[in-house]
Amino acid sequence: MNTGKLDRKVSVETYTTTRDQYGQELKTWTEDSSRWASFEARVSPSAAFGDTEVLGQPVMRSVALFTFRNSPPVFTGEFRLVLGGNYWNPVQVASQGTRGEWTVVVAEMFNNDSHGG
Repeated sequence: MNTGKLDRKVSVETYTTTRDQYGQELKTWTEDSSRWASFEARVSPSAAFGDTEVLGQPVMRSVALFTFRNSPPVFTGEFRLVLGGNYWNPVQVASQGTRGEWTVVVAEMFNNDSHGG
């Protein structure tokens, strides 16, 4: 398997729930870890995917493969990846290799997901 170079530092964020002083649930994204990964864009941004407009603005979708060494437990729960200020939402997670040495995450990012997710 050609995994390429693990040359991108990717932050992995998990969805966590805490309670405020009044007992209300607060749901936030929290950085779980940073990991080295390879990044391979699969589809260029294009208005041909998804909704063509949201609130009058065009929506563009990018799809990419992130390859990580090993299979960390964080990839079994609710998570997202952050690379270059953009938030990538996982679509599919798979182990590869004869002993599961690699984890490949297929993720998508919409132009309205960046800078705030």
